[in-house]
Amino acid sequence: MKITTQGKGIRIGERLEGKISDKMRKFDKYFGEEGSFNVRIRPEGSLMVVEITMKLDNKVYRAEARDEEILTAVDRAIDKLESQIRRQKTKFLKKKKEYTT
Repeated sequence: MKITTQGKGIRIGERLEGKISDKMRKFDKYFGEEGSFNVRIRPEGSLMVVEITMKLDNKVYRAEARDEEILTAVDRAIDKLESQIRRQKTKFLKKKKEYTT
């Protein structure tokens, strides 16, 4: 899994980048080493905005979260992304089940 972290108007340190990649390991159970993630962090007033875009095969998943703390915003964005992925997986399995019956 390839993770690219970018900061717009903010410097992303090694420590923060490491924490973000540790949190993104949650997606290993779904995709293994496939897929690429692009994490963008930018300040917006007193809030930090985190955008996570995931590309896998021909699908693109995107989540955005805002919070005063960067890691809290990252957690929220990851939860949103995981929810989207679970929903798609359920739809796929449901269609597959309907097709076989």
